[in-house]
Amino acid sequence: MRTVAVCLGLFGFVLSCSILRAQEFKTPPEAAPVIAVLKAAKGSNAAGFKNAYSKRIREDKDQGGWEKNLKEAQVNMKKLFGDYHLNDFSFTFSGDREKGKVTLFHKGKEAFPLNVIKEGEKWKVDER
Repeated sequence: MRTVAVCLGLFGFVLSCSILRAQEFKTPPEAAPVIAVLKAAKGSNAAGFKNAYSKRIREDKDQGGWEKNLKEAQVNMKKLFGDYHLNDFSFTFSGDREKGKVTLFHKGKEAFPLNVIKEGEKWKVDER
């Protein structure tokens, strides 16, 4: 009987640790456009890259061509992160229900924050 109680106690402890760990690495929904930028850059998807940005950025005539912007982002990400994988990143969000900053962490080290805004039901990156 004592062995059963110890085993149940140990099982409960392991289960609670795994739940806490899952919560620790939960990606905030506001990070979706930052993840979209990372995916688009990795996959050379100019349309996906452009769509991750806010309407204000997408319609800015000074932005130039999105193929060029994508290539520039790919060069910068390669310098910063090398041959990255999406699971190398984690994110935090600070702000409110309409805007804020998503901070990007690469392999546990803070990389940089990006401004994000909510357009309709979707979050978008709001800076270049």
